[in-house]
Amino acid sequence: METVRAVGDGGDGDVNNSYISPHYECYISDSVPSGRFHNVVSSQNYGGWRTVTHETGIWLTPQAQINLPLTVYLVSNYRVYYDETIVGQNEIKSAEESKSSEHSTFYFDILPSSLDDFLSWSALTSNDSDGDNLKDSVEAWASVNNQYRIENKDSGLSLATAAASGSSQAELSIYTGQPNQKCH
Repeated sequence: METVRAVGDGGDGDVNNSYISPHYECYISDSVPSGRFHNVVSSQNYGGWRTVTHETGIWLTPQAQINLPLTVYLVSNYRVYYDETIVGQNEIKSAEESKSSEHSTFYFDILPSSLDDFLSWSALTSNDSDGDNLKDSVEAWASVNNQYRIENKDSGLSLATAAASGSSQAELSIYTGQPNQKCH
């Protein structure tokens, strides 16, 4: 909410002509349709002071993408009128300026608008292309290195229980990445 008050030698006319006008600005890729809006929601004049409530923001219509950067900052333009008296001469003067806040950058993941588009979205990749709960990087590494897997065949016992009971069902085998050796 903007509040403008007459102080010192200022009067009602100075209050009516003074303003503080905030709005947001943003930096975003030129390929993303965007804009800003600013509306006065309410305004009350109390003679020697007045208040104005502003609604301000930005809008954008991005396409599906990962890590869309959006940099926003608040700009406030203002003008203040005042009476200046020098050696009996009264003169109305004004000071006008614009100030900006620090810039803040946010990153957004914009999802596709439908499930079909999401399922065919090329921005996401699976790290388990065959769906066996074993990452592709592990399978690729295991195919060039000997990896071992301990199985407790057909006993229904955990390896710790099998070892404690002296079960001979535990077996050590080289992991070769075959379907019968993958976690299920």
